[in-house]
Amino acid sequence: MVAWNNLDTSSVFKELEKPHTEVHEIARKAVSAYNYGDKAKAEEYLQPLSDVSHIVIEKLQALQTIITEQKKSLLK
Repeated sequence: MVAWNNLDTSSVFKELEKPHTEVHEIARKAVSAYNYGDKAKAEEYLQPLSDVSHIVIEKLQALQTIITEQKKSLLK
């Protein structure tokens, strides 16, 4: 039987940390600009937010694949 791998040791999991943090930082800046009435500045953050969000989604999909494969190996 194959042991469940700890996701903390997965390079994909580690690669997720930075873009995940960036999503929150960019979103916080966008909301702050909007709340201060600077809608143009808030809109400037939308493309970078979208770009980093796509990276997060890719990493999450990679983790999903890893988990699915590990689950399959445990069920054998």
